[in-house]
Amino acid sequence: MKLDFATAFPKIRLETRTSFGVPETARLFGICDKQVIDLIEEGSIDAINIARKNKPGSKMAWRIPVATLVQFIEERSSLAEQTEASVGQMRTGGRRG
Repeated sequence: MKLDFATAFPKIRLETRTSFGVPETARLFGICDKQVIDLIEEGSIDAINIARKNKPGSKMAWRIPVATLVQFIEERSSLAEQTEASVGQMRTGGRRG
């Protein structure tokens, strides 16, 4: 089943957005900024560093494209459904119903 982003996150109007920052993404997921950065650094979420690279001591300034965020959520949603189905089968010994 495909996740309906508009239903899951009704306050976010995707048609007006091209990307999200780390703090916005953290609020969306209910996690801290560090966890979002960890997801970016491990490659789970693709993001673009918009910081000036030639400025000494500059920090990363990540932007996460909307399409990437939707894909990440859909993949995690699908994985959760598969896990839930597998656990249900283990509990019933593979029996349905």
